[in-house]
Amino acid sequence: MRRFAISLSDQLADKFDQFIKKEKLANRSVAIANIMAKEIAKHSWTNDPSEEVTAAVTLVYDHHKGPIAKKLTDIQHDHHQNIICSQHIHLSHDDCLDVVVCKGTAISIKKFYDQIKSVKSLKSHSISIFG
Repeated sequence: MRRFAISLSDQLADKFDQFIKKEKLANRSVAIANIMAKEIAKHSWTNDPSEEVTAAVTLVYDHHKGPIAKKLTDIQHDHHQNIICSQHIHLSHDDCLDVVVCKGTAISIKKFYDQIKSVKSLKSHSISIFG
């Protein structure tokens, strides 16, 4: 176990303490460790491209905007070896949410995500990496 100190403005420290309370975390150390682990995992594919990772990709789009649904499906089929499952949710008459769970080397998941996020008309996209 390693200890270190950090300096924060009073305002940021107060907001952080409120966050810890709201999230029902044990203490600041647990909160900081969780945040650090999440941020490190987010960038894990830049450390070792051959590392095996699991990822959840989320996409929000208007399915009426051109052939977007077909493009997203085609990209998933091009990377079928990495796709574990996908979930399609109708948010409204127009908007859809897709959640795609994938697994593979960091570089293969990065290639998949880079292709997916380049599709025009996506309203939102994100990825969560689990190393």
